[in-house]
Amino acid sequence: MNKNTPSTLDVLTSINAIDSLEAELISTTLSIENATKQEWIELKRKFVRVYPNFFTAIIMQRMKLSKTEERLLMLEKMRMKTGDIAVILGVLPESIYTTRYRLRKKINAS
Repeated sequence: MNKNTPSTLDVLTSINAIDSLEAELISTTLSIENATKQEWIELKRKFVRVYPNFFTAIIMQRMKLSKTEERLLMLEKMRMKTGDIAVILGVLPESIYTTRYRLRKKINAS
């Protein structure tokens, strides 16, 4: 990388609406395609630093989420588009729609 070329993290941090923790989280997410279990754990750790009450609220509702549902919620909370989420999760966009539908049903049932 050229010394004068800013990194993804630098560019994201320079946007006023995004603080440095959120920028780091998004930067990590952008490189997580085909991620290992350990990389997902690391992403969740960073996510909880940025959004400390997000999963607490879900736990308080006594909802049991699958890993896929948990990952989908994290990526959607970061305002990612369906196509990008599908690429990161390694599925078709239609699978994202189906998972969202089932997740809504699960939330309404609890």
